[in-house]
Amino acid sequence: MKITDLKVWVPSPEPGGRSFVFLRIDTDEGISGIGEASSSGGGGSLIVGKMLEFLKSSTVEQDFRETLLGENPEHIDRIWHKLYRRFTGGGGAGGFVTTMLSGVDIALWDIGGKVTGQSISKMIGGRHREKVAVYGYGMMLRKEDLNSLASRFLEEATAIKSSGYIATKMKVGLGPDKDLKLAEAVRKGIGDDFPFMVDANHCYTLGDALYVGRGLEELNVFWFEE
Repeated sequence: MKITDLKVWVPSPEPGGRSFVFLRIDTDEGISGIGEASSSGGGGSLIVGKMLEFLKSSTVEQDFRETLLGENPEHIDRIWHKLYRRFTGGGGAGGFVTTMLSGVDIALWDIGGKVTGQSISKMIGGRHREKVAVYGYGMMLRKEDLNSLASRFLEEATAIKSSGYIATKMKVGLGPDKDLKLAEAVRKGIGDDFPFMVDANHCYTLGDALYVGRGLEELNVFWFEE
């Protein structure tokens, strides 16, 4: 089996959403693998832009194809090191390169699983459990007034709970007092006994984080992130 092609694309995100990079590796036996590479911050568009800047190329596919075409996709570790040495030699270009490599790596494991008829979990050593508890993530910040946001957060939290998730998580970042009002709306929507988490994404100073944290403690928040 040999790699015959690589495609890279960045779908347009929904308003307020992140952009992601997707990769597809094709083979001469008609088996393809899909990979995804993303990062915080600028997301997929930033990763691809930085790669193009570093490679001085018009497309990411062009430079990756030179290394990948003709390789056996089942030689996952060999290919990863070959790409890593090529793009990071002499100091390399930074984290966005290894982020792109992670997408290639995932696509190769996808092919490997299809070839062997095994789950990836089995291929990398076996499952530790058969089920994983999942929480619903929603309540994203958008350009709305506080009352509109609070109303939407309450509705989304209620819908997530009704969908059967074991917990939910919300965003904050408007400022300490406004954020606590949004957290209060979420708690109102889900009731006293349903776990919810808060993701701050580095938006606070230490003093503000302590202030918000004490308020979230009164709301019995399960965790307070970033």
